[in-house]
Amino acid sequence: MKRLSLVVLLLALSHPMGAAVAADAPPRTVFTRWDPALKLVERSDSYEKGSMARWRGRITLTGRLVVEFDRVPDGELPPDVEPDRDGVAHFEPDALSLARLPTATRFYDLAPKVIWVGETGRAALVPLIGQAAFDRLQATRESWYEFPVSLTLTELATSVECDHRDFTATVREIRLLKAPMVALNKPWSVTC
Repeated sequence: MKRLSLVVLLLALSHPMGAAVAADAPPRTVFTRWDPALKLVERSDSYEKGSMARWRGRITLTGRLVVEFDRVPDGELPPDVEPDRDGVAHFEPDALSLARLPTATRFYDLAPKVIWVGETGRAALVPLIGQAAFDRLQATRESWYEFPVSLTLTELATSVECDHRDFTATVREIRLLKAPMVALNKPWSVTC
């Protein structure tokens, strides 16, 4: 019976219609090894759900929290658009932490060098540096701030959308390390 099933499958794939169906199958993402603290709980490589994967577990990483503010000069935005004064935040793991995370290969290959933490700059920074210090940062001309941190996450997810792959995290705790903050005046960047 197994042999008959294999023959039928080979015949179907060798037929022009069978080959077209097989060629239309979405590519399968492969992930490198990751820290055993993270358990793969969901994944898809289907057209219906998209290419995505989600891990859960508690893992603490080190790296830098980056907060970027919209520094569009007054008058350069359309009248109906408000500048984003709270900023956006992402985490960039250092080399040791990056080695503990899954890297996507074979379909939109990408290591999680940038992990969106789902918080505004305000929400991420005020617990770390206080409201008064955040207000001072917000009032400066610099658009990019880097803070050395340890970050504990409970969920890591990746998906392909808008022709690129993203990594996002659910963060349990962010702790400021004692090294100094870096401020840079970089141009505002938006992906997709």
